[in-house]
Amino acid sequence: MKLTRISLLLLLVLPLFFCQSGKTDDFYNIQFTESELEWIAANTGKVTVGFLPFFPILKIDKVDEEAMYSQYVYSLFKMIENRSGIKFKFKFYKSLPELLSDVRDGKVDMIIHVGDTPTRREDLIFSKPIISIPYIVVTLSNYPLKGFSGEVGFEDLTELKVAARTNCPAKEILERNYPEINIIPVKDDREGLIKLGMREVDAIITFLASISFHAAEMGISNLKASEITEFRINYCVGTTKDIPILADITQKVLDSFSTKEILELYNKRANIAAPPFYETKTFRQITIFTLANIFIITIIIIIFIWNRILRKKEDYQTTQLISEKDKLLAVFNSIPSVFIVIDTLGKITFLNNMALTLLNAERMEEYAGKFFWEMFPFLEEYRYYFHDVLRNKKSLEYFRKVYTERKIVFNVYYLPIFYENDSGIIIRLDDITEIYKQEQILREFQKMECIETFASRIVHSFNDAFDNTTKFISAIKT
Repeated sequence: MKLTRISLLLLLVLPLFFCQSGKTDDFYNIQFTESELEWIAANTGKVTVGFLPFFPILKIDKVDEEAMYSQYVYSLFKMIENRSGIKFKFKFYKSLPELLSDVRDGKVDMIIHVGDTPTRREDLIFSKPIISIPYIVVTLSNYPLKGFSGEVGFEDLTELKVAARTNCPAKEILERNYPEINIIPVKDDREGLIKLGMREVDAIITFLASISFHAAEMGISNLKASEITEFRINYCVGTTKDIPILADITQKVLDSFSTKEILELYNKRANIAAPPFYETKTFRQITIFTLANIFIITIIIIIFIWNRILRKKEDYQTTQLISEKDKLLAVFNSIPSVFIVIDTLGKITFLNNMALTLLNAERMEEYAGKFFWEMFPFLEEYRYYFHDVLRNKKSLEYFRKVYTERKIVFNVYYLPIFYENDSGIIIRLDDITEIYKQEQILREFQKMECIETFASRIVHSFNDAFDNTTKFISAIKT
């Protein structure tokens, strides 16, 4: 019974022992020393790993709150973390010089993926190379250079302007070992490609994955790559020289990686062959730009067509209004009466043809804005009555007003008119001169008729009186 309890206790404790941070991982056959295990247990969660925000070895598919980094670097980091049992802290950087500066200041303990150069060895302990990447010389395929076919050597570069990234191991090694080569520093391979396209440099020295990534992003396909067989860069895990035990632990973990695992990670990188044009960033930008332009042009066309329709409507309505106005003017001008339209101040706003004839004028504009009693003096006695017409909104009539100067007799009518936000008066003058003359003749005729009737009655009465007298005298004689 006691043996059974001990066996059960061992079964519970042993898994915990192997699951503890920093314990020996028999599955990967990693054998840590006792001091290494103690260091792991004491420093888990305290080791700071510096990451650059972007490393173009693969397409980006890992996004963090502070930065994004390539799948290759992230996968490598997770494998080291899982197999070492060390919980790392992230620290992201915008540039490699800033990261290396913090390594020197003791703020960063490890860099997962960094090129091994003599200068960096002053501050870092490098692991064995994880990946050895050959550098290539990239030129334009439609702008070939002598000797660039397949493999080239450094002697082929001596008369060329060669672009290399600032803080790139290639630039450091070339400047140290091959000072005769004219190195043009660039910020990144994107800037190098721009300079290459503008013929500011003859070639770019870089590695395949980086130039492939940028070329695909920029939609460039006319590139030619030649390998420099004797020039390779080793990418390692770098640990600060202050913690040599961390370098030993990291190397043991890296030794547990099989060649197949490393190649599976690295072979996910982009290829120098350009992707289909419809997958490039340039194509996406052109497509978005084109669609945006089509949308804008469509809106402009719609606005233009709508504007034309509205303009035609406006022109039609204007024509209709002009036509109606002409008809109305024709009606006013055809009426054999004088029409004078005045505003609330008594100023003339309209005269019909009869009014112009009365004034011996040809154009209405000569009298527009003038007071009606100044133009028609025989109406001056009515100048104050038009206010009563507007106030009472009732018409006034005056009959047989004689225009002495022209010997014309008028009937005068004041007619109020009201329209939107305004009012006025129509003065209508009806020429009754002929009627007035006929009335005068009729009146004279009627007078003569009355006199004739009166005279006939007097004669008749005189005759009656004379007859009676004659009869009376005859009677007396008898």
